[in-house]
Amino acid sequence: MLDVFRFAWFAVRTFLGVILLIVALYLALWLFVEVDSALRGNADPDAALRRVKLYNTHPPAPGRSRLYAYAPRTTP
Repeated sequence: MLDVFRFAWFAVRTFLGVILLIVALYLALWLFVEVDSALRGNADPDAALRRVKLYNTHPPAPGRSRLYAYAPRTTP
């Protein structure tokens, strides 16, 4: 009979441990984002979105694929 309670206590501790691990990882990621945002200071948060919109509005140059739109041309 005691084995059932021992297993139940093990299951509860394991469940709480997994929940605690998930919360700790979430808090660590949140802290990393906060510190990274603070270090960047006046960085423009919409720069990546503007670059994607600009990329999607202009067709690629003749003879070039969109895959290599930002790759430097090599001279033969």
